[in-house]
Amino acid sequence: MKILIFVILILSNLYSCSNSRNQVSEKPDGWVSVQLFYESGPLPPQYHYDYSISINRDGIGNFACNLGYDKSLPAIIYNFKLSDDTLDIFNKAILESNVLTTKFESMPENMHPIGGSISKVRIILPGQKGDSLTDRPPKVIETPEFPLDKYKPVLDKLYDAIKTSVPKTVWDDYELKRKDFEANYKN
Repeated sequence: MKILIFVILILSNLYSCSNSRNQVSEKPDGWVSVQLFYESGPLPPQYHYDYSISINRDGIGNFACNLGYDKSLPAIIYNFKLSDDTLDIFNKAILESNVLTTKFESMPENMHPIGGSISKVRIILPGQKGDSLTDRPPKVIETPEFPLDKYKPVLDKLYDAIKTSVPKTVWDDYELKRKDFEANYKN
C-alpha cells in the first residue's frame, strides 16, 4: 500500500511538472519586458527627438532619448526603479489594454497620416519550455505605429501608463536638456 501511494505521488508530481512546463502565461504578470518607442516626427533637427522607455518584470526601468537626427551624438540615458504600487498600476494597464490578447490592426498604408508623432509598444513574453532541452524563443507582441482609429483610445491609455511610470525628476531633467539642445542647436 505504501508503495502504491508513493508511485501515485511521483506520477502526480511528474504530471504537474510537465503541465506547467507546457503552459504559457497570458496574464500581465507573465511579461518579461515592456518597451514604448516614441518619435516626434519629421521636424527641423533642433526640434526632433525620439525616446524609448523599457521596463522589465522586476520594475527596473530605462529611459533613453536622442535629440536631433545625428545618431552619432550620445543618447541621454536614465535608469529608475518602479515602486511595487506603480508596478501594480502598470500591470493593470497592460491587462486593461488587452494588448496580450488582441491583434491590433494597422491602417492601410495609403491612410497613414503625413507628419506627426509615432508611438508603438513592444511586449516580450517568456518563451515556452520545449519537450527537448532547448527553450523556444520568447514571444513578441508589438502594436502598430498607425493603428486603426478604434484602437487609439485604449493604446493611448497604455502609452500614458508607461510614460507616467517614469519618475517626474527624469522627465524634468530630460525636458531641460531638450530645450537646451533646441536653444543651442547649430547647423
